[in-house]
Amino acid sequence: MMESKANMGSEVHVIVFPYPIQGHINPMLQFSKQLASRGLNVTLATTSSFSSKFHDLKSSSITIETISDGSTEAATPGTVEEYMKKFDVVAPKSLTQLVEHKIGIGHNVRCLVYDSGIPWALDIAKKFDIQGASFFTQSCLVSLIFYQVHQGILSIPVEGPEICVPGMTFDARDVPSFVRRVGLHPSLEKLVINQFSNCGDANWRFFNTFDGLESKGEVYQKPIKGAHVLVLSYPLLGHINPMLQFSKRLASKGLKVTVITTTSISNRLCPQTTGDSSCNIEFVRVYDGYEEEPDKVDVEAYLNRLRVSISLSLFKLLDYYKQNSINFYPTPKMVIYDAFMPWVLQVVKKSGLEGAPFFTQSCVVNSIYYHAYKGDLITSLSGSDLVSLPSIGSLLRVDDLPSFVSTPSLYANALVKVLLDQFSNLEEVNCLFVNTMDVLEIKVVDWMASQWAVKTIGPCIPSMYLDKRLEDDKDYGLSLFKAQTDACIQWLDARESASVVYISMGSLASLGGEQMVEIAKGLEKSNKFFLWVVRALEESKLPLNFKEKTSNKGLIVNWCPQLEVLAHSALGCFVTHCGWNSTLEAVSLGVPMVAFPQWTDQPTNAKCIVDFWRTGVRVKVDDQGFLNSDELEFSIREVMEGERAKEIRSNATKWKQLTKEAMEEGGSSDRNIEEFIAKLLSYS
Repeated sequence: MMESKANMGSEVHVIVFPYPIQGHINPMLQFSKQLASRGLNVTLATTSSFSSKFHDLKSSSITIETISDGSTEAATPGTVEEYMKKFDVVAPKSLTQLVEHKIGIGHNVRCLVYDSGIPWALDIAKKFDIQGASFFTQSCLVSLIFYQVHQGILSIPVEGPEICVPGMTFDARDVPSFVRRVGLHPSLEKLVINQFSNCGDANWRFFNTFDGLESKGEVYQKPIKGAHVLVLSYPLLGHINPMLQFSKRLASKGLKVTVITTTSISNRLCPQTTGDSSCNIEFVRVYDGYEEEPDKVDVEAYLNRLRVSISLSLFKLLDYYKQNSINFYPTPKMVIYDAFMPWVLQVVKKSGLEGAPFFTQSCVVNSIYYHAYKGDLITSLSGSDLVSLPSIGSLLRVDDLPSFVSTPSLYANALVKVLLDQFSNLEEVNCLFVNTMDVLEIKVVDWMASQWAVKTIGPCIPSMYLDKRLEDDKDYGLSLFKAQTDACIQWLDARESASVVYISMGSLASLGGEQMVEIAKGLEKSNKFFLWVVRALEESKLPLNFKEKTSNKGLIVNWCPQLEVLAHSALGCFVTHCGWNSTLEAVSLGVPMVAFPQWTDQPTNAKCIVDFWRTGVRVKVDDQGFLNSDELEFSIREVMEGERAKEIRSNATKWKQLTKEAMEEGGSSDRNIEEFIAKLLSYS
């Protein structure tokens, strides 16, 4: 019996249009049944190439209507590409005619539920002034990956062992094939990516899943409490680690933190544990112009490409959060960016957000770079010159200055510019962060605070070695190399207290063969137990049979868990290149140092170690920076034997306690973090 036109007009009518594939039709058919069981009038639109499959539904509560897709089951185009091309031409006209017909005969059509693979259906819904609802037949996680590709945040084909999307990091082999292997099925690839071309304009978005099945996805459905900040580091591990530790601190205090890594370094990082504080931290990877770190490249070309690529990727990411502030995380209130990239502030302000630079080097070093930026330092300095700067209040020798200032001619102009341009737009920011603590550099901190809104928030090392307030925060979470942890700790466990010399020159320095031989001789002459980190590529520089010859005294490893080593009771001293992270670690753990600086900020850090904090000695080198074995032996004995050694260890113990106090509740760095969060939450 036919319905009266009056009855048809009183019932809400929904038209459901799946893509003509069995795996899409079935879930949308079941959804149609659910709608019909709740009193809605439902029409399922199928296509001429698929219509006979529905002969058993003719008596059901769902009306089946066939529209033309340009093909029939008996005569379909020869390839998928040909069919899809014809479908996109014919089906829009046929669906328009169906909707027009239903409305014309008096049906109260309120909504068109269409397969997300058919985004043009939304235009038809709008044409007839009815609701449009996109139905996603795949999981939320798969949809998120495709959406990241559509937004340009995830570049394809994916490379490297892992990819990061908001919510999780997983093996790149587990991504959909359309993302992993590009070009095999261009039309299908276009279909899955274009699902998101206008989904933001749809009135509804349905997913064939349920909350408990994709619990990670719940973060995209529920508002995140507290403010959301983004943290972007320069693609160097020595910059990423302290900024990641700061991120953990912010997350532990209730902020939602998104850490942005870049393509050129993320593929090389070895994940470690990150502790419970990381539960409120997400990782997102953006394209920086390179899929991996280039071996040889013009410095200026590299930096220009880095700037252009990160600026574009970051702008897209910020727009992504802005467009999805309801469905995903709240729009970030601030981007904390590495001071090496001052141009990030332009992108941030363009997106209507606040920006704050993070300085990964000491205040002393930063103040020297600032004076050089302002032109307060003469361009050519000789070895006998003494430098006096108002920010420091102490005379500096030329070999106390950062190498980019003392010998700028040795470096590309573009590289020197990176260091100096950190100060190019500080007048535009409301605060800046420095990885140090007030008491460690009190005079310089006070001077910087008179110029800018400085917040010291360090030392940015894992909480387990400071205040222990972040549960299980035992390591940075990322490393370039796999540490030989068990071998190192077991070896140290067998040594007496304060008996071992630990020597490591960091992840970047490459010593010459002659220098490696001289260090080996110095260690032998000292007759101390030693743990020496020699990267795999450097092992060939060791003296012949040195490992075997010294096996009763030394352990040589390619990499080690430095924090665990420095915290071990067997450590007597640390022969260090004086990178700022290593320096802060040694200060925080009360380890005497033998300073052997190589370049960049390291000479200035050595000056602080020897003259300001008095926690170590600096080796004497010749005019070429070469260290002989006798001098190394003498320096090791100076910090491990006699009255001078006792004084140095006493000072080291004092600074260890002061760093702990700075990070404890109510300490200077902790207060600065709390004040920053309070101000951030006050932003509208």
